[in-house]
Amino acid sequence: MASALAEEPGTFPFASLGLSPQDFIAQLPVGCLVHDGSRMVYASEQTLALSGYRRDEIEQLPFLKLVHPDYVSRAMELDAHPFSLRQEMQLWRKDQTSTWIEYVGYRIEAGTGIYILAFLVAIEAWKSREAQLARTAFIDPLTGLGNRQLLTRELDRLLLERADSRARLAILFLDLDRLKLVNDSLGHESGDRALTTVAARLRDALPERALITRHGGDEFIVLLPEVSDRPALERIAADLLAVVPKTVDIDGNEVMLTASAGYAIYPEDGTSADELLKNADRAMYRAKRLGGNSFQFHESVREPYNTSHRLQLERQLRSALREDEFLLHFQPRISTATNRVIALEALVRWRAPGEKTLLPAEFIQVCEETGLIHELGRKILALVARQLSLLEEAGLTGVRVAVNLSPRQFLHPGLVGDVDRLLFARGISCDRIEFEITESTMLQDSEQVVRNLSLWRSRGVRVALDDFGRGYSSLERLRLLPFSHIKIDRHFLLNLPQERTNLAIVQAVILIAGSLGMQTVAEGVEDAETAELLRELGCHELQGYHFAHPMSSADSIAFIKKHDESA
Repeated sequence: MASALAEEPGTFPFASLGLSPQDFIAQLPVGCLVHDGSRMVYASEQTLALSGYRRDEIEQLPFLKLVHPDYVSRAMELDAHPFSLRQEMQLWRKDQTSTWIEYVGYRIEAGTGIYILAFLVAIEAWKSREAQLARTAFIDPLTGLGNRQLLTRELDRLLLERADSRARLAILFLDLDRLKLVNDSLGHESGDRALTTVAARLRDALPERALITRHGGDEFIVLLPEVSDRPALERIAADLLAVVPKTVDIDGNEVMLTASAGYAIYPEDGTSADELLKNADRAMYRAKRLGGNSFQFHESVREPYNTSHRLQLERQLRSALREDEFLLHFQPRISTATNRVIALEALVRWRAPGEKTLLPAEFIQVCEETGLIHELGRKILALVARQLSLLEEAGLTGVRVAVNLSPRQFLHPGLVGDVDRLLFARGISCDRIEFEITESTMLQDSEQVVRNLSLWRSRGVRVALDDFGRGYSSLERLRLLPFSHIKIDRHFLLNLPQERTNLAIVQAVILIAGSLGMQTVAEGVEDAETAELLRELGCHELQGYHFAHPMSSADSIAFIKKHDESA
């Protein structure tokens, strides 16, 4: 075979180059061999170097002896390819080690036989880099635990497997209670060391087959693919919460943290990954509101809305609406261009005489289910109109007020009349008010959503998409829906300067919003470093505890005056 190649070089000018075909092949940066499907006919020097065989050894070998046993079937697939075959496989070396190659084989006819001319490209280094990238793509660099992408992949896989069997699994959402105090008092480096210590403890306390992932900041999510009963889940949560408060020594400082956790169980608490994660998150926040260092099942979040408790709460809400027991607190939004207050977000509170003030999470669901949300919405709009009047009296005519609307409120045909009546009575222009709607609204009647967005835009009312990134948004929906603002969900701001994944997501949202003619608002800004980074990224407005907590009407007006004077 080799002599035939030398005598019949075709039209390639080997002679004028002073080369024989063998010399030419020897200078190629890849291995070359010829075989007839079983017996070796020719092997280049590069092939000998790759395989570790001498020439007299390799030319006596059957071709498949050079192929790792796991890839023999791939090497034999050439029979099904009449012209050529390209495969990644592992070459089996003389010393019984293997190395990755790309095998490119061609059928050729020479004399009376059919041969395979194969080129062997060494790709071991490339495959190693590929494997490393695959590993790092799913690993949190600080703690070494899995990350959000790994959890999403594994959870989606398990849900697909269990769609028919309905076998149960559980999600545990765990959040450290006091890490911010460590960061503020000892610095973020110390906080990171405490975090990695706690992460290792949590990993070691988990049962076999459980997956723990970190989701930025001090949030962890545990995927439990094997669920027997609730007592077993209670024991797992108790074990995890027990290892967190052990003392962590940071440069001679004894640090003790606690954690809050929430469970959601498939299929009782949700059949999709998003639903399960949201419900576990809600249960965790319920545990935090109850004082922390505890865990809650998702059902305990819903418990007040069941049977007699729900009926009692409904009666109390009807009475509260009659007695005007609802009030608004306001949280400022700061323009990054001027550093002045550009808007206030109105946040409803329920304060019955002699009772503690309740947050929306504790009563909005019942309002939605009973239809009381529309009456509550009118009360809120009346309070917003009053606040706008007070802002005008104070000379703050450039400050808008943003109102959160549920899907039922936004799509209700009476909303236009309510807004016109309440604002017109006080002589207030529609462009002083904003609506904030969540991503779930986009899953409602899409045509009506588009019509309503266009209607409000034509009247000068800005509509913002709230909590962007936590639910159902798609670029296609954003392209079709005329939002004025996108509010970046606070979860993506957690530890933003250090979290590369969150940083990339926030940067992408700002760029996408800008390309669609929308502005961005970052909510949940809790420190100066995050605020400055968001300014540099081009975010338009900032909101969070770094600037101000939600406050009363009078305090919000005083805050605006004082803040804008120093801007």
